[in-house]
Amino acid sequence: VDLKAGRAVTFVGTPCQCAAVRKLFGDPDRLTTIDLVCEGVPSRRMYADFLDDLERERGERVTDFRFRDKRGGWSTKNALVLGEGGRQLEEQSHSYYYYYYYWLFSKALILRGSCYECPYACGERVGDVTVGDLWGAETAELGYGLPDFEAGISCVLVSSERGEAMLADASSEMGLRPCAEGDISRANMALRHPSTCDLEERKAVLAAYAERGADGMRGEYERLFGPEERCRADVAANMPLPIRVLAKRAKSSLRGLI
Repeated sequence: VDLKAGRAVTFVGTPCQCAAVRKLFGDPDRLTTIDLVCEGVPSRRMYADFLDDLERERGERVTDFRFRDKRGGWSTKNALVLGEGGRQLEEQSHSYYYYYYYWLFSKALILRGSCYECPYACGERVGDVTVGDLWGAETAELGYGLPDFEAGISCVLVSSERGEAMLADASSEMGLRPCAEGDISRANMALRHPSTCDLEERKAVLAAYAERGADGMRGEYERLFGPEERCRADVAANMPLPIRVLAKRAKSSLRGLI
């Protein structure tokens, strides 16, 4: 409607959504698309069942669930659950440890089938601009310090003249630094290829869910993500940021020597 009325429109979405918008409306000068670095879209039905399960456990309605609450900084994976009136029901130190849906998603076991063959998970982007997290910023040697890592660092890729113009208009409001495409894509798998997973594990998760719903998801999570793995994940999640950065840099250096 806005495009037909002659208004400028900026559409933000997953790469496949941006491609669909271009397919529907062509490439008018008034349309700018921003695609996200997307690793895949999980099942909404599974998420709804997970929330229903959570509400049954807590005995009250969940109004907001944040898998990565950023009040503690960008690098945390803390989950936050809110109830009626925005009241905090609980806060957990690591989403993996307590919430099976998030772990299954993070292991790419509950994505849509098309996501594993996504033609847009590559370096050639469909949007005028691509935005995402700059995973691996700690080891990219771009001059960032601990305050930057705490606040969060994003990546921006420009794929068209329209995108360049948009970035130029917004540059005064952002702290931009040049970065090689390889430094961005190294830790952003979705800029190189679609998500992958253990197909047998995915098959087992889907079968358990089809048979027992949320209880099936929980059972497969507990089977695949054992106590020792949970303990290691919890330790890593609660590691102070300076130690975490040093650990990542040491790990990167060791990989370079092998």
